[in-house]
Amino acid sequence: MKLTRYERETIILFNEKENYANIFTYNKELIERLKDYGKKYPQMCSLKEINQTGGHTYILKKSALSIRLMSPRSEASRNKAAESIRKNRKYRKASSFEKSK
Repeated sequence: MKLTRYERETIILFNEKENYANIFTYNKELIERLKDYGKKYPQMCSLKEINQTGGHTYILKKSALSIRLMSPRSEASRNKAAESIRKNRKYRKASSFEKSK
């Protein structure tokens, strides 16, 4: 059974009593991050289950979990970042061209 993008959700569950959170996700990037973290810190994170449709459930120590809320960026800040990225791309292209000579 193939799920729609809407159905492929990420759910983070934890309560105030237990020290671990359950993270259920279909997000490939998050799955990779949790897998790598679990390899590096097996005492903090482990794979609990993979369901039939590809959803992964991980158990993560709550002390390793962080939720970050970011303020919206101003138009000027976004433009400055975009310009910096463009300059960096030009520099990288020029550097890689010189190395290939």
